[in-house]
Amino acid sequence: ALFIDLTSITSKDYPPFFYPKLAELSKTFLPKMETVYYIHNFKGSKGGALFRCYPGPWKVLRKVGGSFACLHEQEEMPSLKEVALDILPST
Repeated sequence: ALFIDLTSITSKDYPPFFYPKLAELSKTFLPKMETVYYIHNFKGSKGGALFRCYPGPWKVLRKVGGSFACLHEQEEMPSLKEVALDILPST
């Protein structure tokens, strides 16, 4: 199995002026990629996790006791800002 973390390849991290080949790659190749396994933890009193296991939907989870409860799910990936500011605080 091949694991590649492509979340760090963004234009803010690698300005196109200094990295033109990487900028072209992020416009042509990366949009064709499908995220198959993803987890992002959110800390704090209303913390949780954004999770996906392809082909399933994107889920926002919160630890309840010894297991995780699904608070929200959708087909498209929500932004991390949306999860942190809208979804987690509302539940």
